[in-house]
Amino acid sequence: MDRNVDVLVVGAGPVGLALALDLGDSGVDVAVIDRAPRPSRGPRQPPRRSGACLESGMPPRVSAFGHQARDFLARMGAWGSLDAADVVPFTEVQVFDGQGTGQLSFDALNTGMSELGFIVTNDGLAAVLASRLDLIENVSLYPETTVKEIAPCAEGFSVETGEGTFRAHLLVGADGSRSAVRQVAGHRTWGWSYEQQAVVATIELARPHASVARQWFGEHGILALLPLAAPHLCSIVLSTRQADMWLAMDDETFCQRLTAVVEGIQVLGTDTRYTFPLSQRHSFRYVSPHVALVGDAAHTIHPLAGQGANIGLADAEALATSIKRGHLEGRVPGNDVDLLQYERARRPENYAVGLAMEAFVRGYQSGTPGMTWLRNQGMKLLDRNRTAKALLTQVASARTHVR
Repeated sequence: MDRNVDVLVVGAGPVGLALALDLGDSGVDVAVIDRAPRPSRGPRQPPRRSGACLESGMPPRVSAFGHQARDFLARMGAWGSLDAADVVPFTEVQVFDGQGTGQLSFDALNTGMSELGFIVTNDGLAAVLASRLDLIENVSLYPETTVKEIAPCAEGFSVETGEGTFRAHLLVGADGSRSAVRQVAGHRTWGWSYEQQAVVATIELARPHASVARQWFGEHGILALLPLAAPHLCSIVLSTRQADMWLAMDDETFCQRLTAVVEGIQVLGTDTRYTFPLSQRHSFRYVSPHVALVGDAAHTIHPLAGQGANIGLADAEALATSIKRGHLEGRVPGNDVDLLQYERARRPENYAVGLAMEAFVRGYQSGTPGMTWLRNQGMKLLDRNRTAKALLTQVASARTHVR
């Protein structure tokens, strides 16, 4: 099978699929390839627990989405197709400094919003996006298609796979932090490792989470509890330098240690634990002739504020907007005008988000008495200032219009 297309997206995660779906009304011929099987949502079994060993029935990876991402997905008909078990709104965020007495909370009710954001399962979203693509004539999805070679060709790129060769005017790298597309295009990156890993698992609490997202900063690292659809289940992301220690614990010890970290919220059980390394890395360029990068292929940031998925979907929306505008004006996808427009729209904002996350991470990694005191006083002052809190909440949750 050989195919000539306008746009070839390498990577069928939520960002790559969302980009393809947004191009569905453009008339542009799009193909999406990925070495993994077709995204699917497995049946959600009721949670079962024996002692501290939990079978939650939930996938381990979830993402936090704001209103911009929700609106983008809703515009394409994907948001309303999500199963109730795969999306849960959170109405409050509580932040605790485990090395002091600082505490900060953001409540949707104080800002006139019904929720601050949403926790969505990655596999549930990918499955919905893939199913929506089936309804679009000009977009094709090719799972279990392994890239063997990527090379420039006349007016674009040629991608050889085990299933045949694809030729495209525009090659989009949506293939993650180790992007093969980025490497072939020669895009250099800057960044650093945090020398930390994220420990991820689903846990069961003794009391309902009440749709509250919680985060603790302390000697253990940074721990986030993200509410899931079941009232007693949460997804955790623990950013730590001691991942091996947390992974080596038996389930009972792990739950006891987590209970101590979360200051009295009893953790009853844990599902299987997973881990992945943490780093901040940005591509110097998001585009080059006939190439564009989106999502983790262009940037990775610390999961501290859950912004990685949001800025990835914003990339997809901005690139699709540039491609569609160019197509209406008679330009072939992959031209310099549209690609540079996309890069100018996204790179400065993503750099700013990355640097903001870096400032938070470095500030909370410092254990000096002076910095601890400053953090705690700052959190207390901000928590008492309703106007400042409302403004920060609205900025974090507002919909940014792609221009």
